[in-house]
Amino acid sequence: MIKINKKNAIFYVLTISLALLLSLFITTQIAIFYFKGRDLLYQEHPFINFEIRPNQKIISAGTKLTHLRDITINQYGFRGDEITMPKGKDVFRIFILGGSSVFEYVSSEKETFTKILEKNLNSAKWIPSKKIECINAGVPGYNVMNSLQTYIYKIRYLQPDLIIVYHTWNDIKYFKKANGKPIDASLVQNFREDVYDYINKSFPWNSFYAVPVLFERIWSKLSYLGMNKVLYNEDKVKAKIISAPNSFPGATLFQNSLNDLVTLIQNDHVQVVVASEASLVKADNSRDENASIGYDAIDISHDEFFVAHQTATHIIKQISQQHHIPYIPIRENTMNFTLAEIADHVHLNPAGSAIVANFLYENLLPLQFN
Repeated sequence: MIKINKKNAIFYVLTISLALLLSLFITTQIAIFYFKGRDLLYQEHPFINFEIRPNQKIISAGTKLTHLRDITINQYGFRGDEITMPKGKDVFRIFILGGSSVFEYVSSEKETFTKILEKNLNSAKWIPSKKIECINAGVPGYNVMNSLQTYIYKIRYLQPDLIIVYHTWNDIKYFKKANGKPIDASLVQNFREDVYDYINKSFPWNSFYAVPVLFERIWSKLSYLGMNKVLYNEDKVKAKIISAPNSFPGATLFQNSLNDLVTLIQNDHVQVVVASEASLVKADNSRDENASIGYDAIDISHDEFFVAHQTATHIIKQISQQHHIPYIPIRENTMNFTLAEIADHVHLNPAGSAIVANFLYENLLPLQFN
C-alpha cells in the first residue's frame, strides 16, 4: 500500500488543479477564437434595452444558424449599407421591422428578402422617378415592444416612407414565459452584457468571462438533443387550428403593442403594412422538421406552438382591419414550406427568402404610395 504524506497530497492536489485550470484556460481561448468571428455583438441602449453594436462586419462561409454569413452592420445598428441622411428627394425609404427572421442569419446580404424586395421594386419602377431603399431593421431577439421602441428612438428620425411589420416568434417566446401573469421588464430582458465580456476584456482575463458562455452553449446543445429524444418520438404530430385572441399568455400584450406601433406610425403620417410570419410549424410536421424546430427555447409543445402562431396571425389580421392598412398573408401562403425553404421554426433559407420577397413584391406592387 502506497503511503501519501500530507506534503505529497497537497502537491498532487495542486498539480491536478493547475492542470485542470490550464486545460480550461486553453479551452476557453479556443472558444473565444471560434466565437469571436461568428458572434454578432450587442450593446445596451438607454431606452430600447439592447441593440446591435454599430459598425461590425462578419464574414463566414458557414450556412448554419450558428455561422453568420456576410454580415455588415451600419452606423445605426442595422444590417446592410449605410443610410444616407438627409434622405434624397428621389428616394422612397422602406424599413422592415422584426427579429432574426428579418435579420436573416442564414442568408448573405444579397440573398435576404429585404435586398431581393428592393431589387424587384426598383426593377418594376414601382414608384416612378423614385429609387426604392429597403432597410433591414430586424434585430435578433426583438419582439413588437422592442420594435416600437426602435421606431420611437431611431427609425422615425431616419425619414421612413413605409414601414413593414413582420413579427411573431419572439413575441410567442417572451410572452410564453409570463404563463398568464402580468408581463414585467425581466421577462423581455434579452441583453446580458456579461455574455459579451469575453470579447470586450483583454487577454488573459477574457478566459474568466468565456467560461459561462462556453458552459451555457454546451448545456443548450445537450438540452436540445435531450428534448428531441423525449418529446418527438412520433413521425407526425397534429394540432387543431384555432384563432381565439387569448389562447396563449401575453396575446393581449402582443395585440396592444402592435396596435401602439401602428398607431404611432400612422400619427407620423408614415405608411404601414403588417405581415404574418413564415414558419415551419404547421398542423402536420415530420420527425425531421420537429427536430429542427426550437420547442426547447420556450419549453413549448408542438400543439401549443402551432396554436400560438395561429393566434398571433389572427391578431395581426385584426390590427390591419382596425387601422385599415394592408395585410400581407405570408404565413398562410407558406404553410407548405419544408426544410428546403426554412431552416427551423422561423429562419429562412435563401430559397425561402426568395419566395417571401416575391410574395411581398406581388402584394406591394398594386398599392399606391407617393
